[in-house]
Amino acid sequence: RIEVFDEFGNHAESLGGLGSDPGDYRDPAYLKVQADYLFAFDNALNRVYKYDLPELELTGVTKLGGVMKNLNIDSLSSAKPVNLEVMADGNYLVGFQVVKSTEDRRLVYYRINGSGNVISDQMFTFPSRKLHVDRTMDPPLIMMMPYESEILIQTDSVGRIYSIDTDHFLISLIDSIGHVSDTRHY
Repeated sequence: RIEVFDEFGNHAESLGGLGSDPGDYRDPAYLKVQADYLFAFDNALNRVYKYDLPELELTGVTKLGGVMKNLNIDSLSSAKPVNLEVMADGNYLVGFQVVKSTEDRRLVYYRINGSGNVISDQMFTFPSRKLHVDRTMDPPLIMMMPYESEILIQTDSVGRIYSIDTDHFLISLIDSIGHVSDTRHY
């Protein structure tokens, strides 16, 4: 659930709870306040919730599960949404994980509207976080290691997208249609 506190740190309200009904959560993974809305993404339910502020009224539910099947691209039919950013125009930039093997994992990004429809071509793709595979065991042990390099994504109030490759310290500025317009290497 989402806990809401006032400016003095006093508990004001709780939103949702454990469950699968609209407004409930199983694995909340993202919160963002933008304009007069609070957005929350549940990773297990593949849903984005939109709340009006300051009333905290649930006004929108966007289902992301199965979105990629509608594109009729075989390699994306089982892609799962794992990353989400709210764009300046209120649409979503969603990273879908495509897994071909434990070594071949990537995130492909598309813009999705509030109805759950894909509204762009593939904007860009990045390698997904690496998995550790110990093949000395039967069955092999496969797990996500902490502190693996990854690509982080963030958007700003005018629709620009920033990515940082934590392995190479490369920051890229990407426009709203997916083209890299500037990079900085530190």
